[in-house]
Amino acid sequence: MGNRDWLARFSLFAIFVWQRLRSNERLRLQL
Repeated sequence: MGNRDWLARFSLFAIFVWQRLRSNERLRLQL
């Protein structure tokens, strides 16, 4: 029933974590 909603939440969470990891790498390169 709520499998699609779970997939949507998981995908948004994965994108959020991925963007944070990339931003952290950028900060490391700047430092």
